[in-house]
Amino acid sequence: MTDVFDEVASAQARRGGRTLLVAIDAIDASVAGDALYETFLAPLESGRYARTGRVFGLDPCVWLFSGTGHLSASSDATRWRGFVASMTLGEFQLGAAVDPADRSLENVYLGVHLIRRAHTEVCHVERRLLELFRHLPLDVSTRELAGFVALLDDVQDARIGIANIPRDATVGKVAVDDLVSGLISSMDDEWVEIVA
Repeated sequence: MTDVFDEVASAQARRGGRTLLVAIDAIDASVAGDALYETFLAPLESGRYARTGRVFGLDPCVWLFSGTGHLSASSDATRWRGFVASMTLGEFQLGAAVDPADRSLENVYLGVHLIRRAHTEVCHVERRLLELFRHLPLDVSTRELAGFVALLDDVQDARIGIANIPRDATVGKVAVDDLVSGLISSMDDEWVEIVA
C-alpha cells in the first residue's frame, strides 16, 4: 500500500506545494488479512510514511475515502470509528438522506470518479469543472452525471475542464452554459491533480 503514498508524494513534488485531491475507494476492505484503513492511520496523523526502512514526508492534501460501511458492525468497529472520527467531515452515506453540503461533495467525488473511468488518461481537472459538479441541483442522478461526463471531449495533455464541455450540453434538465456563466465564470483557470 505504500505505493499510494509514493504516488501522492511524487505528485506533490511535481505540483510544487499545491493541494491534491486523493480519492481512495474500498477503504474498509482487507488486504492480506489486514484492514486497509489501518495503513492510513499513521501517515495521515504524522504526515510521514516508511518504505524499505526510509521515512518520507507527505504534505497536507484532501483525502476522500469511500467504502461499503461493512466495518461499522464488525469487531473492528471501535478502530473504524476512531479512523472516521479523525476525518474532517466524518462519515456519510451516499444516496441516503444527507445534508445538501454533503450531497454537493458527493457530486464532486462522483464527477471525478466518472471522469477517471471515461477518460483514463486524465490526471488534472479544472477547478471550475469541480465547482460545476458541486453546484449541480441535488436531484441530478448518477446516470445523468455519467451521461454528461461521457460528452466531455477533446481531452488534451491529460487535462479536462470546462473547455471540454460541448455547446448546449445539459445535465439532467439543467443547461450547463447557465451554470458555467452564472456560477464560475469569474474563477481563475486553476487545475487540480487527481491521484489514484
